[in-house]
Amino acid sequence: MKSSFKMILVLTVSAILSGAVLAWFNQFTEARVIANKLAELRRSLNEVVPGMTKYEEVVKKRDFAVYKVLSGDKVAGYAIEAVGNGYQDKIRILIGVTPDLSKIYALRVLEQKETPGLGAKISGKDYLKGWNDRDATKELVLVKGREPEKPNEVHAITGATITSKAVVKIVNSGLKEAKELLASEGK
Repeated sequence: MKSSFKMILVLTVSAILSGAVLAWFNQFTEARVIANKLAELRRSLNEVVPGMTKYEEVVKKRDFAVYKVLSGDKVAGYAIEAVGNGYQDKIRILIGVTPDLSKIYALRVLEQKETPGLGAKISGKDYLKGWNDRDATKELVLVKGREPEKPNEVHAITGATITSKAVVKIVNSGLKEAKELLASEGK
C-alpha cells in the first residue's frame, strides 16, 4: 500500500512539474512565434502582390482572410488567404489579385501536406508560375493532358488530379467570397 501511494505521489509531482515547465516554455516562446508568423505573412504578401510597402487586414476568419495591399498610399491589390481540403489534409493558399479583382498576380501555397513527389508539387515554382496573370473574372477551370489555352484555364499536375482540383476549388471559392465581401463594403 505504501509503495503504490509513493508511486502515485511521484507521478503526480512529475506531471505537475512537467506541465509547469511546458506552460512556462510556451509563454516564453509565444512572442517569437507570433513575430515569425507576421514576418512570414509579410514575405508572402510581398510575393503575391508586387510593389507592397504595407498592408491592412480587411477581414480575418478561421479559414479565410483578405488583406488590402498598398504601395505607398495607393492600393496595389488584395491578397486572399483561403483554405480547403486537399487529397491528404487542408491546403492553405494565398492569392494575390489586382485592385479590381479581375486578374491573379500570383499564388503561394502557405501550408500543405500532400503526397511528396505528386500533390506536393503545388508548392513548386513551375506549378505556381502557371497561376501568374490568370483571369479572375470567370471561374477558373482545370485542364488535363494539354496546355491551357484560355486565360482562365490552369494546368493539372499529372498524377495529382485530386490535389489540382482542390487548389482550383479553393481559389475559386476564395475569389468569390472576397468579391462578395469587398462589394458589400463598397471597396
